[in-house]
Amino acid sequence: MHTEAEQDAEPVLGYEVKSRPVYPPVQKNSRAKYHLFVCQGDMPEAMASVVEACEAVGHRLIEASDPVTAVQQLQQVTPELPLATCAYVAGDEAFIWTVAEALGAAGMIPEQIQPFAPADRSRHVFCCHCYHITSGVTHTPAACAGCQRLLAVTDHFSRKLAAYRGIQINAEDPADIPEPMELK
Repeated sequence: MHTEAEQDAEPVLGYEVKSRPVYPPVQKNSRAKYHLFVCQGDMPEAMASVVEACEAVGHRLIEASDPVTAVQQLQQVTPELPLATCAYVAGDEAFIWTVAEALGAAGMIPEQIQPFAPADRSRHVFCCHCYHITSGVTHTPAACAGCQRLLAVTDHFSRKLAAYRGIQINAEDPADIPEPMELK
């Protein structure tokens, strides 16, 4: 039997979301013979320090403003890369995981791909009702840009879609609209 204080201390959900990406600090992979850097827009400082550490060995930088351009450039570059290549990816979360998916399709394994922590906290949200992906979401609930339903943004992340799952929050009572909460 638990005391009232012990019951209050127990976690509400009792589990952690395993699909949400974790971004440990990125360091130069010393076993790699070649280093590929892919970033969205300007190179962040954290990536610049890893690039400096790789200047004595082979490396290449791809700067793209969007994931489609990055994937097109990767399709030209990846056939020429040595097997012992490490890729480092920086940008927003959707950019990171779209590039990681393209690198995987080109034959890289997850251990060869090091993502930096996302540049911002905004999320791409996949609507489980209309299958539309809404970009730039920073609060939950959020309106789906496709069907306009009010979605609860979950921490369940799809690497394939590079998006978090959104589920209609007020299906039973459309007037029941909770206070917005900032996503972390």
